[in-house]
Amino acid sequence: MLFSLVGVLLLLNPLYAEDVRPCNDEWFEGEGTQYGGIAGSNGGNCGIYVEEGDFHHCAMNHIQYDSSSACGGCVRVLGPMGEITLKVVDRCPECKLGDIDLSTQAFAEIAQMKDGRIPIKWQFIPCDAGDDIKVLFAPGTSPYFFKALFYNLRYRIAKVEYKKSDGSYSEINREMYNYFVEQGGIDEDKTKSGPYTFRLTDVEGGQVLIENLEYTAGEELSTGVQFPELKCADCAGMEGGTAQIDNCGVCSGGTTGVEPNSSCKKDCIGYWKGSAYIDDCGFCVGGMTGGTPCGNGSSIDDLLSDDDAVTKIELFNLMGKTLFSCENVYEFYDYLSEHTDMFIVKLWRGENVEYRRMVGGSLMK
Repeated sequence: MLFSLVGVLLLLNPLYAEDVRPCNDEWFEGEGTQYGGIAGSNGGNCGIYVEEGDFHHCAMNHIQYDSSSACGGCVRVLGPMGEITLKVVDRCPECKLGDIDLSTQAFAEIAQMKDGRIPIKWQFIPCDAGDDIKVLFAPGTSPYFFKALFYNLRYRIAKVEYKKSDGSYSEINREMYNYFVEQGGIDEDKTKSGPYTFRLTDVEGGQVLIENLEYTAGEELSTGVQFPELKCADCAGMEGGTAQIDNCGVCSGGTTGVEPNSSCKKDCIGYWKGSAYIDDCGFCVGGMTGGTPCGNGSSIDDLLSDDDAVTKIELFNLMGKTLFSCENVYEFYDYLSEHTDMFIVKLWRGENVEYRRMVGGSLMK
């Protein structure tokens, strides 16, 4: 990492002298899906490198990706099993407004993989950027062509401007792939590249000035500056407070006096406010499980009355060990004629799965 000598100045607008600005705390709802992610590369549409083993990243739906304005931002996502904080490093072209495509490992932290699509609620939050904003000048940058990436941000960038020799500032074009590009370059002196002075504005209205940044191609430059932290009111209206909307959808923690996640419970598959439950056979069914509860028929014939629809049958003992498996009811009847133990029956009719408890040929509640 190359640390450049940079003059740093926070631009304190008189209106924001104490950094008291309106806070954007809007929530969005949509569907969460999963993809392989880009850990160990900069292969996402945002061009931001993600460390190997860092799976807390995602792709934003095309609409809210908004020509790369979402890049480098962080989102707090509430899913069925809990919450997670992710950085936006990619774009999901097919996702609808409100949808987010999570890395596979991130998805597994808030839902079961078999669900595929899950309901989510999310909002943009400040990133824990750690230190300062980084700049990467792309190889090929010259007095006649400018291309740079700005990342490691507390808040998303709204615009980047460069300082001209007359003291005025001119905005640099931002591309869909998150680089700031000027085809004719930004150097007024065409005999050299840089040094540059940039003025960055974040989506919350904060500004920082990076002065006299020397040009070095292809290396990460440390600026020594970060967007000023905004003191926002929490969900209880307390400025700088720590109360948050929890997995129950309730404002809790902080000064609320409400214990987080105390207003609802998880169901048997671990989903907050879920509707899955333990049936009479001891299986977790209903809700998002895809399983159906034990029935109350009196005969195995009741269970297999629609034998043409049966595609697979498995038998387990009460410890869960598989005893028998077949794909037609006739083999099943043959097995039952020789065994009178207590079983758990798992029955497939296409994609539907049903469980029953039985002794020999008699079903039990």
